[in-house]
Amino acid sequence: MLRKFRTTIIIACYLLIILGCSSDENKLIGIWKPSDEMNETLYEDHVWEFKQDQLTIKDSDKVYKGSYEINSDKIIMKLVDATGDRKNGFGLYKLDGNKLTIKVNEKGEEYYPSNLNDENGYDLIYLMKSD
Repeated sequence: MLRKFRTTIIIACYLLIILGCSSDENKLIGIWKPSDEMNETLYEDHVWEFKQDQLTIKDSDKVYKGSYEINSDKIIMKLVDATGDRKNGFGLYKLDGNKLTIKVNEKGEEYYPSNLNDENGYDLIYLMKSD
């Protein structure tokens, strides 16, 4: 009985490790740059670097560092630059291979777009993973 229980626990842990490795959070890790689909010049020089639970966004003027969380199709970004300027973003994301689409509210208010096509004051960002 104890041996069967141990085997079940080992199999469960193994499955958690395998499933955890395929999560979007692990797939986000790396450097992302604007894709050719990006028609917004506001983000054309941004470089996004996702680490385990940290995010750095660099542009020509500033570097923002902070954390991010993903839950289902939602992303929360809490960032600050060297001067203390805070930027919190609440949005939706879609990850398709090496293509990342983010629809985000950068005004710091905890409002999420209704979908990725929502044009109600949200920024749409297209990123490609950089090798």
